[in-house]
Amino acid sequence: MSDERVVEIVEVQWLDSVGGSEWETLEDARKEAAEDSMLHRSVGWLIADEPGYLVLALSRRESWSWVDHTLQIPRGAIVRTKVLRRGQGAPA
Repeated sequence: MSDERVVEIVEVQWLDSVGGSEWETLEDARKEAAEDSMLHRSVGWLIADEPGYLVLALSRRESWSWVDHTLQIPRGAIVRTKVLRRGQGAPA
């Protein structure tokens, strides 16, 4: 029995709110909102896959004892998840 779990590097497409912080005309605000994309893409090691959210780590130590630049994405904001690479490696 292995003491390692399957490691996945994933790309997550997710929606986020966008907004402006300057005064602008109503016409410009509507035009900008139509042109701005709320769709984002993030790639990283999948370190948590919970019913309400996913957590990616963008950096890690070789031993998996430390991770950095984590991103928690609510399940309701996720449009698509694609596994880019799968293999053994992380401690169980």
